[in-house]
Amino acid sequence: MDLGKIKTNPNPKSQNPNPRFFNIYKKLTDKPNMKKLYLLFLFIIFISLTANSVILLLDDYKYNNYSTNSRSPYYELIDVIKAPGDVIDQFHYPQGLALDMDNNLYIADSKNSRIWKFKDDTFESVVFTDVLLPVDLEYSATSGTLFVTDEESHSIIEFYTDGKIEKTIGGTLGYRGSNLSYPSGICLKGNFLFLTDRLADNVKKIDTLNKFSTILDESGKESGQLNEPADIWINSKGWIYITNYGNDRVEIFNPDLYYAGKIGERGINLSQFRGPYGITGDIFDNIFVCDSHNGRVQRFSEDGIASATIGEGILKNPKFCVVNNEGILYVSDVFENKIYVFSPKMFEIGRKYYMDKDFKKAIKFLEYAIKIDKNNLNAYYYLAYSFFELESFKDVIRVQKSLKELSPGSRAYELTNILVKQINKWEDLD
Repeated sequence: MDLGKIKTNPNPKSQNPNPRFFNIYKKLTDKPNMKKLYLLFLFIIFISLTANSVILLLDDYKYNNYSTNSRSPYYELIDVIKAPGDVIDQFHYPQGLALDMDNNLYIADSKNSRIWKFKDDTFESVVFTDVLLPVDLEYSATSGTLFVTDEESHSIIEFYTDGKIEKTIGGTLGYRGSNLSYPSGICLKGNFLFLTDRLADNVKKIDTLNKFSTILDESGKESGQLNEPADIWINSKGWIYITNYGNDRVEIFNPDLYYAGKIGERGINLSQFRGPYGITGDIFDNIFVCDSHNGRVQRFSEDGIASATIGEGILKNPKFCVVNNEGILYVSDVFENKIYVFSPKMFEIGRKYYMDKDFKKAIKFLEYAIKIDKNNLNAYYYLAYSFFELESFKDVIRVQKSLKELSPGSRAYELTNILVKQINKWEDLD
């Protein structure tokens, strides 16, 4: 072959159809840029190897300790329940709340004269309308019925969730015997129904035969005396707690009905009240009080020590509240005509923010979770990954050291350690 006869391509661009590509390639393969290319390659490999780590830990997650959550001083608003429909189909002065065995929520819509049912915080139906001015609600797990106090008819009505009335108790205006003036709060304990009658300044006990007995009836402003008692709750040991609305405190009586002390006094500070109204408790006998005119709910331990303030800056006039077995708190607000839902489950909230890629908020709640329980390994894990996403590498290393001290054999430490090793590689390359 005569090489001298081979013609060159008259069009030089056809020899290099994409000169820009070769220019980029040349820049990347220059020594200063090889390091960047290598780092990019390592990062892609790292992401591919660890992308499922969060999913794996979620699958392995078994941490749901409500006894720990019940000690949480932190509560976060997680939902606001509104009635469906137009102006006619809205709440108007919602008061009493009750939960059934399936955590369905029942709401006494007082000035609309009806009881609503919500399932999974979503409207399901209006279950009862044969009531004039419903105030408080109580669910009976034994009979599957609900009790509602009706202020306007001076009675208590027991009804089924299909609207059928089982019985009506009282119904006559008065202060003694089976007469009622302003039936307000109710609490079912065993086979007995306990009731606060606000204008009569007393507490009544009603048996299964509808027989009334007045168990507390000393009116006044001194310790142990009642002045517009709004609600009542009885703990697992039989101790009685009564919100003394007119005296701005909670009165405590032992199971033998002897006065045992009080919680609070008038004021705006912690352990003080202005118009305490609804009261309830959880399965650990923590006490929740609607501090109505201070716009908050206060939580107390069984012995009356304040342990959390809930809803400040959100609630306007909280009236009644109820808490489920996971610690989720529902609060009715008669000024806002809404039901507010608060959670003490800081880890679950933090984990959700992580999955939603809101890493700053995730860090906030995960750090709360660790303050509540320093042994929550999974909280450390998600906290480390949140810091990593924000490139706060010193914090990642700090969390990893905490995990190493706490549980060096845990999966949380193992997975967090991957992050630290990668950070160290990058630092070595620098």
